[in-house]
Amino acid sequence: MDYRLRKRHKWIWMVLTPVLAILLFLSARNLDFFPASETIPIGKAEGNIVKETENDEIKAILSNTSRQYLLNIWVKTPLKSTSSVVYEINVNGEKGRVLGQLEGEGSYVFPSRSMIKGFVVMDEIKNQQILKLEF
Repeated sequence: MDYRLRKRHKWIWMVLTPVLAILLFLSARNLDFFPASETIPIGKAEGNIVKETENDEIKAILSNTSRQYLLNIWVKTPLKSTSSVVYEINVNGEKGRVLGQLEGEGSYVFPSRSMIKGFVVMDEIKNQQILKLEF
């Protein structure tokens, strides 16, 4: 490396370093490290309990409020997939509308406009069914 190339290299990095720092700050600013969802104790559901099901990994309660149905899901053990999406089971017993996503252990509440027959947890990356529970 000769003198001119070293000088040019130094100035490029002196300009590039603050630009990269600003871009990193702006990209990390909108990340949500602490989700706003509150945890609900297992077994406590809002409204009238319509149906309930449970296995070793998940407990689910379908409750009815005055305005809508609520699907309360408690994940007891970590699921094998990081991209777990919850779908409702339609009348034909097939995967229907998307309800939401499971991110790990904890409690989740998914609103629904109509009665739910059950739900399917799918791995969207591998396109595999992880879990299927019917009420």
